[in-house]
Amino acid sequence: MRTALVLLVLLLQVPAAHASDPLDYAGQFELIDPEAASARVQEVVELGAQQFPAAIRRFARFKLKRVLAASAWMLFETDAENMTVFSPETPDGWTSDLEGTENRVRDARGGRFRIKRWLERGALASVVCRGDGCADFRFTLTGRTLTMTVTTRSDWLDQQLQYSLQYRRK
Repeated sequence: MRTALVLLVLLLQVPAAHASDPLDYAGQFELIDPEAASARVQEVVELGAQQFPAAIRRFARFKLKRVLAASAWMLFETDAENMTVFSPETPDGWTSDLEGTENRVRDARGGRFRIKRWLERGALASVVCRGDGCADFRFTLTGRTLTMTVTTRSDWLDQQLQYSLQYRRK
């Protein structure tokens, strides 16, 4: 009985089969159910805007919409050491190593960001920062489905904002 219990605990601790090699992420992924994803992001934008005083809520909503997005697609180009991720918001791609080294990048509007990426427990982790705010991205790949969980934190927010979107390998 005790052995069976120990085996059960060990099995429950083993994560689902996720990508552990950067090459597993190589390729293009398209957003599953763009309407639902857009609605979810809009819901999170509104939750964030409600954390601001009414007088500046409209401005906060505008800024949050620029930061929180449901990219229609993502393209991952990778080798054993570096990864470049392209999206409609970053058509030139953002390249970084997979060791957590911070790099400076720009988006399509010229905005400056700091980014770092690494592999962690079968997932691709990424942190993107600008000014006093950061977004933590966690990408998990199960079969052909890529799940992106985003947690946004800022000195201006009382609570972190979080949402998850799913993409399918094209």
